[in-house]
Amino acid sequence: MTACGAQYYNSSNFCQLCTAPCYSCINGSTNSCTSCIAPTVRVNSTCLSSCLPGYFNSSEVCMQCTTPCSTCVNTSTTCQTCNNGSYLNGASCVGNCNRMTGYYADNATWTCSKCSINCTDCSLSSSNCTNCALDYFFVSGNSGSCSKSCPSGTVKVNSTLCSCDYTKCKTCAITITTCTSCDVGLVLLNGACSTTCG
Repeated sequence: MTACGAQYYNSSNFCQLCTAPCYSCINGSTNSCTSCIAPTVRVNSTCLSSCLPGYFNSSEVCMQCTTPCSTCVNTSTTCQTCNNGSYLNGASCVGNCNRMTGYYADNATWTCSKCSINCTDCSLSSSNCTNCALDYFFVSGNSGSCSKSCPSGTVKVNSTLCSCDYTKCKTCAITITTCTSCDVGLVLLNGACSTTCG
């Protein structure tokens, strides 16, 4: 059997030139490449201008990404995007971002995004806090809001909560039931909201 050099294959003991873009091949078909002419890359036994989605270029050979990566780079597990139902966290895909403190599942980008600095945990958006960071107050009545100090119209209830008794007041001061303003249709009378003036 005749041994053929690079860019050739053995056909009935005759060396035949591989068909471009194959650099080396098993037979004359462009679907029998074992290596490719640069800058093409090999996908299975075919040479293409670039790797297909779901594959990455590893030394001019396209290798398939590992599930749950939808697309990857450099290695099969260095994800750029994830399959449906998974979120990208750095270069990995996870099923649930909420298991990681300080992150939430961003359904618009399918990534795990960092909560804002005032939250230790959040959901739906970076500023919709479910737990406040140290030295921040959760502001009752202002869904998911954490503040460095109690906003006007609320009072400090404890070391982590600013609130007002919204069943009785629109805003308050001193205590949660000492009203400073009332909802439409009510009048403020001696720190309380009432339906009548006296």
